[in-house]
Amino acid sequence: MPKILFINGYSFLFFSNEGFERIHVHIAKGDAEAKFWMEPVLELDYSEGFNPTELRFIKTTLNENRDFIILKWNEYFNR
Repeated sequence: MPKILFINGYSFLFFSNEGFERIHVHIAKGDAEAKFWMEPVLELDYSEGFNPTELRFIKTTLNENRDFIILKWNEYFNR
């Protein structure tokens, strides 16, 4: 499970066995977790334990790092 970013206690990572899915990122902090699709548009798939303020921070962080995340996905899954 490669961690691609760690910001303010939030881990942004991929699950190694999910390369067959479209590009997405899992986010974890403490007991909270979420999953965002990166394509075709940034979209929340699910969230457990994050409040709306935290989800806004996560979404902003994903938008700011979109190109980097997509690059890392393609490198990791050899696309």
